[in-house]
Amino acid sequence: MTYTVIGGGIAGTAIAMLIARHKPVTVIDRLTEKMIRSSGAGFVLWPNGVKIIRSLFPEWKEGDIGTALTAVDTYKRTGELLSTKDLQATLEQSGYYPMVVNRAVLMGKLYDYIEQSHLPVNYVFSKDMDYQALLNQESDASVFLCSGINTEEQRYVEMPFYAGVYNFIGVSETFLPHASIGQEYLGDQVRAGYMPLPNNQLYFRYSLFLPSKTRFIDPKKILQEKFSTFPACVREHIDSLYNQNISVRPEMSVAAVPLMSCINRNYPVLGDALCPMTSGSGQGVSQALEDACLFYLLWNEYGLTPMMLRNYYNERLERREVIREAYLKVTQMMSLSEEDFINTWAEQALCKSSTLNNPILILPAKISEAIKCGTISFS
Repeated sequence: MTYTVIGGGIAGTAIAMLIARHKPVTVIDRLTEKMIRSSGAGFVLWPNGVKIIRSLFPEWKEGDIGTALTAVDTYKRTGELLSTKDLQATLEQSGYYPMVVNRAVLMGKLYDYIEQSHLPVNYVFSKDMDYQALLNQESDASVFLCSGINTEEQRYVEMPFYAGVYNFIGVSETFLPHASIGQEYLGDQVRAGYMPLPNNQLYFRYSLFLPSKTRFIDPKKILQEKFSTFPACVREHIDSLYNQNISVRPEMSVAAVPLMSCINRNYPVLGDALCPMTSGSGQGVSQALEDACLFYLLWNEYGLTPMMLRNYYNERLERREVIREAYLKVTQMMSLSEEDFINTWAEQALCKSSTLNNPILILPAKISEAIKCGTISFS
């Protein structure tokens, strides 16, 4: 039996590290190792993802990969102050704060860990890699798709192809009030990343995905038009777009990833491929980490079956619906004034974080139990 992971990102690397504890595994990616180690802005990792990272690497110190968001700004509403106390208390009870993670630093540490631990992980970096051939190979091969591709729905469907990705990069002094605000506003065609910089500045990136059937003459103009009706606290993040260069990521071309419909349903499909509502944000990464850890448990302890994977996603469904509901509420706020927008977001933040049973904060039962029992660990 051979084991292959398609995608050398966070989820793919995590699952490879877990598999390599028992069996040799090959990780393939169209990017070079240097690009994987250095590419990507920061993102906000939700508490469930933070818990997984810290359980896998208890020796990592605070600040090794990012900055914990121990508080959010104080908002004023009808003469009252909405402080962070309630929200902070909820996060303290859950045991973990969201964290702004430097993706390049995290990937570097993951790759360094594999190398220093001499884990049997073989990397194949090639832009000419034939993913389809791998997926069609003999039945004694296990292929795990962790390439972060996005489908229209959370099921096995033919994925839309993208002709190119245009990255808009700038610096702002104000943190967006919602980590995934850019993604939700542009729907399925945008991803956003964030990373803190000195002097309270923030690096950000909006990536506009262009479907191959669409012809955008001026992507910048399209973005500017989409953002023009948003509150100032959002619009200020794209003020510098006109002075920035456009970069195209060729790995997202038509030939970059296989059709979802061509993938054997017996193959575990992990990560963002099954959570398009949240891919490109910290919640998407958190769910991808959950996928990897849960797969490891099912594969190592029970022998993974498609039914087990479906059962897991059924368990996650409630969480996904809560996230979807929160995103829709944020989108609806766009018709509000600047002050009302911020006040409403503050109310939503406190409301959705007011219970320890918040699906955004907790881990699935199987993973929580495994971490509690110490069965998910590299130590």
